[in-house]
Amino acid sequence: MFRGRIQRSAFEVTLRRSILKPRAASHRAFGYAVIFLVSVLTCAAVQQPRNAPPASGSVAGRVDWSDGAPSAGITVSAIATSTEGLPSSWIMGTRLAGSAVTDSSGQYRIENLPAGLYHIVTGPVHLPRTFSDVSLTDSPHLVQVTAGKTPQEILFTCVRYSEVAGSAPNRILTITGKLVMASFGGPSGPAVLMNNPDGSVSYWQFRGSNGSAMYWWPGLDAAKGGVLDKMAEDGEIVTISGKETGPTSRPGMHVIIANEVTRGGNPTR
Repeated sequence: MFRGRIQRSAFEVTLRRSILKPRAASHRAFGYAVIFLVSVLTCAAVQQPRNAPPASGSVAGRVDWSDGAPSAGITVSAIATSTEGLPSSWIMGTRLAGSAVTDSSGQYRIENLPAGLYHIVTGPVHLPRTFSDVSLTDSPHLVQVTAGKTPQEILFTCVRYSEVAGSAPNRILTITGKLVMASFGGPSGPAVLMNNPDGSVSYWQFRGSNGSAMYWWPGLDAAKGGVLDKMAEDGEIVTISGKETGPTSRPGMHVIIANEVTRGGNPTR
């Protein structure tokens, strides 16, 4: 009898162990899973804190034609800038950072721009070398982008028909056209040629703020064989912005005091 009890007790012990071991192992596995899940959630919370401010900002605005109509389907670009090694009054574009196309009402919005100073431009952009995009520090199309914010609207008034634009000396106009070397009673110099809807052509000379220079494009030479001369030979498109000086005595000729210029490349390439 005594021996049988010991055997039964041993059997009961063995049975209890066989039942409890998996249960204990299951509890340990569950505990490990909980610890792992808490670790993952903690790391995620550290890497992506709740309500963290966005790392980029945006720019918005509107593009109109000089006759007041909205300019739809126009590409507007944000160019990152630099002032390193430049005179204090110059800002140089370095790379294309983003772009958008205007809607039917001329509105645009460029998203996901890292914080920094940008030159906002209309028309094609081609930046093969330094000084391909230059503006003065007082240009209304320079904007400081701050992460999580959209600055006040950046507006453009573009010319599509020079001879009905109307002279408005206090209005900033933007002209996009072919760069040419033209003479208007003196030495030839760079100008922007525009093809008007009626088949006529207009020329826009872009000068510096003193008005005496035949052109204004810091860093680029207009001499024979210079960069601007080669750009004209290649039929490059350029965009200029500034204030028109007023009507001239020559039909089809306009003079603009430029505060920004941007290369647009050759449209046929």
